[in-house]
Amino acid sequence: MKTFFTLVAVLFLSLLSINAQTIDVVTGLNRPKRMLIIGNDLYFSESTEVFKIDITDSSPVPVSVVSGLVSANGLAMDGNILYIAEFDLGRISKIDVSDPSATLETFVSGLGMPNFLKISENFLYYSDNLGTSLARIDLTSPTPSPEVIFQPTVRSNPSGMAFQGNILYFAQNVANSVSKMALMSWWG
Repeated sequence: MKTFFTLVAVLFLSLLSINAQTIDVVTGLNRPKRMLIIGNDLYFSESTEVFKIDITDSSPVPVSVVSGLVSANGLAMDGNILYIAEFDLGRISKIDVSDPSATLETFVSGLGMPNFLKISENFLYYSDNLGTSLARIDLTSPTPSPEVIFQPTVRSNPSGMAFQGNILYFAQNVANSVSKMALMSWWG
């Protein structure tokens, strides 16, 4: 009898998790990719455009932040500056989101295939799917240029990144692992 009640309890709890309710916030999009939350704004990229919505709005309407992009992927924000990885163009662009008349600028070009972006301290970190590396760019430099901080000996496709203090965690898609490295403040 005890086994029967245990089985029923497990079955009931399984059904609860299977039926977890999801709510569509915005529909009718064109293959949204990366997302970034800043305050009440949720930014997300589509291939040629970046939008934002107010997540406190019960029926949010996407507002275009910038259009005319080519294969927009990763997003990162530093103050009012939004950085956008343009995967197929091998560049990272930027725009001041507080200025309604701002135009898109190339921040750095000549990269492989920049994908994921993260900012920590005064550095913009990005994964490069062509070079399968992780690199960073000093945001305070008048002539920004990439500095490779991780170059695997085998193809690993570094992708997602997260920081905890000076520790950078990163996923290695092809290598099927999550790795970490300490970032020294004296680099650069």
